[in-house]
Amino acid sequence: MPTQKLVFLFCLLIISFFSAPSLPLSVAGGSSCSDIVFPDNQDFASCTDLPNLDSFFHWTYTPSSSTVHIAY
Repeated sequence: MPTQKLVFLFCLLIISFFSAPSLPLSVAGGSSCSDIVFPDNQDFASCTDLPNLDSFFHWTYTPSSSTVHIAY
């Protein structure tokens, strides 16, 4: 499924853009990726702090099924 790969690559591009080395590594207020709790204890493999947006980007990519699960 080429479309799913494009979505995954687009997500990685967005993550790379917002996690540039010149940005601060922590979000104001002391929150971090590990502080976020999702309904039903859903867990994600990766998380990136987005300090300029005061938020986080969580994702899990499963190559065997070519799926990406995203939470913002």
